[in-house]
Amino acid sequence: MERGQTHLGALGWKYEVTYRAEFTGIAWSGCADAWEAWRTGIRVGEAANRFIGKIRPPGYPFPVDKVAAKRGAAVFEANCNSCHGGAESDKRLYSVAEIGTDPHRAEMFTQKLADGFNKFLAELETEGYQPPKEFGVRSTGKYFAPSLSGVWARSPYLHNGSVRTMEELLTSPSARAKISHRGSRDYDPAHMGYTDAGTYVFDTTMSGNSNAGHDYGTALSAEEKHELIEYLKTL
Repeated sequence: MERGQTHLGALGWKYEVTYRAEFTGIAWSGCADAWEAWRTGIRVGEAANRFIGKIRPPGYPFPVDKVAAKRGAAVFEANCNSCHGGAESDKRLYSVAEIGTDPHRAEMFTQKLADGFNKFLAELETEGYQPPKEFGVRSTGKYFAPSLSGVWARSPYLHNGSVRTMEELLTSPSARAKISHRGSRDYDPAHMGYTDAGTYVFDTTMSGNSNAGHDYGTALSAEEKHELIEYLKTL
């Protein structure tokens, strides 16, 4: 692999390996508790479940400042772990009012839609399938804080992909870029994210595209931000 290059593409690790953490881990559509659905008997397939559970994130392919990363572990513990660490449960659900990110996705998955999924799953008839004893899909109107394993490969950031790099995510929301491009396969190790290139123009002023909110870590010093980013590369 050439320096500054990755081959993850648009359907890379973010959308495949984080399936359980972001789709079945309550964050799908911002609020559907599909992880709970699995827990209560709605199965995508035991084999698939076991397989996904064994998948590990790809290792960061570029050099890491190990000294800075070691110090960054403490920065992570103090600023990130309370939301992004621990068991995947309702404790990791946060309201739009609390985190301040774009509300569109959280608002669009209503209880009516959740009821539709529950009805479909309750009435589904197929060989080997048993309907759940309890309804497992619900609307919470909140966002789930995913685990950050392999976070280096999950650029752009936030639920709507409105923040291109980790460095930018640690920048005050008002200073974040309003326009960026999508489609790049070139990785920027210094800023931890894909480069601002590609044919698709992402405009954060459009409905559903806001890059506001999630201002956690923005008050850290430049040195602390560097240490945190180096640590995140090791997850």
